Amino acid sequence: RLEMPFFYVPGNHDLREVKGSRILKKKWHERLGRTYYHFKYNDVLFLCVSTEDFDPNAKYTWANSYI
Repeated sequence: RLEMPFFYVPGNHDLREVKGSRILKKKWHERLGRTYYHFKYNDVLFLCVSTEDFDPNAKYTWANSYI
């Protein structure tokens, strides 16, 4: 058991368009929420963004709003 925060973000084939991926995407969103988010820790901004981008323009706009 980790004694520290743990932040999830999909990538490296986690939600790739393959057989069964629709179920994986649904389960991801049910259990973990969005595939991109941000947080600050000690004045450092962390942008967590899925590498399996389904809408690159939306995520680019989102990221630019924080930097």
